Amino acid sequence: MWQSQVRAGGTENSLTKLGQPINPSLPQDSGNFFTSSTVSWGDLMTDRPANQPVAQPEVSSALSEFVRQHQASTQRNLADEHNDLTYPTPDKAARTTIQSAVDVDNEILRLIRTGQTVPQSVIDEALKLHEATSADARRDRKGDNDAIAQDQRDVQSEQRVIAADNALLRTANITPEMQQMLQQDIASKKGLITNEQRDYANEAGYVKHDVAELAVNDRVARALRGNRADLVPALEASITSKEQTELDRGEDAGLEPRYAEADFHDNQINKMLLAAVQDPCILADLYRPKHR
Repeated sequence: MWQSQVRAGGTENSLTKLGQPINPSLPQDSGNFFTSSTVSWGDLMTDRPANQPVAQPEVSSALSEFVRQHQASTQRNLADEHNDLTYPTPDKAARTTIQSAVDVDNEILRLIRTGQTVPQSVIDEALKLHEATSADARRDRKGDNDAIAQDQRDVQSEQRVIAADNALLRTANITPEMQQMLQQDIASKKGLITNEQRDYANEAGYVKHDVAELAVNDRVARALRGNRADLVPALEASITSKEQTELDRGEDAGLEPRYAEADFHDNQINKMLLAAVQDPCILADLYRPKHR
């Protein structure tokens, strides 16, 4: 699993070499970053040193897109982190229910194989637990289908952030410190893409297993309610299905916090980059003629 290797302290130390300390706060408005109350083009260009050239249109365009993409990335990371930290709890609860259903399936099989009558209370408990695992499978199937579509959109979104980083590298005068930050950001976004691709590959498998779980639960319910000739093979199929879905929930519960950590660290990079382009000293460097 990819882990972010960027830490806020290290990058901020690099940036303070360029000029005054950076304010880590983000702008609150969602509009054009450069028209926020934090900074404006007019102020910056009025106060520019005499040797600073007039803003180059290609740099202005690249900076505008750079800020827009990183603001969107920040919101995406916050939403993803929230979801990543939400799902482990229901996944863990689902594993407990699934295991209870497996236990009652095995108990019914034991009674049948030893020639004993299956009490109605055990049948009722089995029906209740199989309905509960079906409810979980429906919840998980919907969540996975939604996530697959979102993951694919997020891959495209992260690619746009990388493109904005590369555009700034091409057009602006990038200091070594800023170049290092941008390279770290590109690596971070590539890590997020890897996570998204892994996640929707996993989720496609989870959906198939949820569909199988729903079918086998219906089969067990029919057998318990009257089709006793199919009861043993139905229970055996149910146990196999539930062992798989329990593994799925365990895998997902383990991966989500790691994805959340990657989202958190990526947002630290976003914060520093957005703060950097508000710093007049750094901004002046970006507008100086590139060294050829």
